[in-house]
Amino acid sequence: MEEETYLGFICIDLLAEPGWGPLLDNLHVRPDRKGRGIGQRLIQEGMAWIHAHGSFDRWHLWVVEANTPSRSVYEHLGWVPGDRAIHLAPDGTEYPVCRYSHSLNEVN
Repeated sequence: MEEETYLGFICIDLLAEPGWGPLLDNLHVRPDRKGRGIGQRLIQEGMAWIHAHGSFDRWHLWVVEANTPSRSVYEHLGWVPGDRAIHLAPDGTEYPVCRYSHSLNEVN
């Protein structure tokens, strides 16, 4: 029997910050599968899931400012940078993050 292989996953919190719409909390693609449109497909599926669970105009995410590869991908997909903040990790480490938002009425 052939094993199933996971290529990535997405996690969305519909109520994390109501003023900003749903939060794209996690989006991960296996490193050896990046650049093949899997992340974009997960985002499209996430948008469809959000539409099935409520009426929202936009959604948002937070990215570590130093994570330029991820920031470039999101910007390429039409996400717009905005607020900046300091995130406090569970171990007490602080690091700067940037909020990105995206219309839920647009198709990537």
